[in-house]
Amino acid sequence: MAYNSEAFKKIMDDYNAKRTSAIDAAEKRLHEISEKCPEVKMIDTVLAGTGMAIMEAISQGREGLEERLERVRKRNEELQQHRADCLALLGYDPNYTQPKFECEKCKDTGYDGARLCECFKRELTLETCRRSGLGRLVDMQTFESFSLEYYEYDRDVYENMSLAYEVCKNYAEKFSSESENLMLIGSTGLGKTHLSTAIAGKVIARGFDVCYDTATNVFSAFENEKFGKQNSKFSTPTERYFDCDLLIIDDLGTEPVTQFTISFLYNLINTRSMNRKPILMNTNLSLADMQKKYGDRIASRLFGESIILKFMGKDIRLQKIGIT
Repeated sequence: MAYNSEAFKKIMDDYNAKRTSAIDAAEKRLHEISEKCPEVKMIDTVLAGTGMAIMEAISQGREGLEERLERVRKRNEELQQHRADCLALLGYDPNYTQPKFECEKCKDTGYDGARLCECFKRELTLETCRRSGLGRLVDMQTFESFSLEYYEYDRDVYENMSLAYEVCKNYAEKFSSESENLMLIGSTGLGKTHLSTAIAGKVIARGFDVCYDTATNVFSAFENEKFGKQNSKFSTPTERYFDCDLLIIDDLGTEPVTQFTISFLYNLINTRSMNRKPILMNTNLSLADMQKKYGDRIASRLFGESIILKFMGKDIRLQKIGIT
């Protein structure tokens, strides 16, 4: 899996900062207690030498080793209890001087043993979603929130969309660099964006880097970069479109078409294909429409190297407000 490197660095920097902050705050509390009760500081000094005490016990040979280690253990327990009693007399919790980490499992290091902690993975997923272009959509448009009831009025439509749903879900659950391109074709309001967002969310949660954007934004970003235009609306570095594990282009065909966009689209498809990086595209265009708009070469690459899912039915948005 290839987490977005910039997202990973940001989250790790955040973790390092909050761990340092927790430790610094604990040091201040310890200084506060030491000022009120110097005995606590002396106890801590003795406890800090536990490792040396164990090494000394071991260095004396095997005979009587267990007894010596037991004495070290018992002494530590007594000191820790005495320390807790000192804090209690001052009106403090026994753990008052300990760092208060947000995650006690990883101690805000981001790692649970040799593996990434679940808390770190959650933060990384959220940051990757933000960078992908999905924002909060990933929380709303999931496989669980996709309803097939809007297709139940027609058996053929329902069976077709049930199959499309299962293919999309399976694609997300098994996504890898070996995955094929995926193309969702159909009229507006049939669920293409919802399912492509659901795929993105699942793929991101599995640790892959996803970039999600509209065709208009993608092409505009390249035009601005190519011709040196300054437009903050299209600030996504174009390298992201080539480098991410899965590129999702929404509403392909709604962008103005020029020789530049046709050339760029072919280059994007070809480069990602050579680097084994799949593309998911949503479009209202049929094969004939795509041939007319982009030419046979691009249409052939897209339709010949993709899983094609045809979306059918009536506009869900209109159904929701009672217009069918």
